Amino acid sequence: MVDVGTMIRGIRATSFNEVSGYCSFVIFLERCNFRCGYCHNYRLLEPEKYNLPEISEDSLLKRLEFYKDIVDFVVFTGGEPTLHGKSLAKLLERIKDQGFRTGLETNGSNPDMIQYLIDNGLVDFVSMDIKGRFEDYDKITRTNVNIHRLRESVEILINSNIFYEFSTTLVPTYVTLDNFEDIVKQIIGAKRYCLQQFSNKDTYDKAFAKVQPYGPKEIKRFYEIAKKYVPKVIIKNIIVD
Repeated sequence: MVDVGTMIRGIRATSFNEVSGYCSFVIFLERCNFRCGYCHNYRLLEPEKYNLPEISEDSLLKRLEFYKDIVDFVVFTGGEPTLHGKSLAKLLERIKDQGFRTGLETNGSNPDMIQYLIDNGLVDFVSMDIKGRFEDYDKITRTNVNIHRLRESVEILINSNIFYEFSTTLVPTYVTLDNFEDIVKQIIGAKRYCLQQFSNKDTYDKAFAKVQPYGPKEIKRFYEIAKKYVPKVIIKNIIVD
């Protein structure tokens, strides 16, 4: 299990975007093993360059005290939180001890860590990002990806007893109406699937500023395809100019 420390670089005190239908306190951890061009959290890759604050665990826990009766989940995102290994697990344990339900947003590249957190009761919710067809991941993430590990993470979540969902950002460069059925088939057996609209504002690769998001009619077609395979499909972040 990799462990590079839990470097907390940001928080969002209340958000309804991470766990559909619930209010979350969101914690952003630095570092990621992917380099997706459309990413909006790319500053977490080089936090010193962008002067992101480093938040201590103790100060975080003190702040959480004020949100006990407000938020439903405390959710870790990034970056890729599972890179922080045992340090993440220890912090999750401290947050659970405060009486919070916890969540994790992950790219699915570290199934061992996902399994560890589930087996030890450290996460109540997991959202795994499905970026496209697994065979396209090297191109999408600009790294070498072991897609067998992605499939393992999918199986772990589908066979678990925790609250989970899979999520896809509808980036026209990688997710199309022609390949979307193949993408959804990668998560057959899943109970929940979230579709998010792509935004071309402030992306890691500025070339994505020229990529136009899908409109509502196209997103409805993605929704209809997804519903053929997943019983609960949720749509987030619809942008209509």
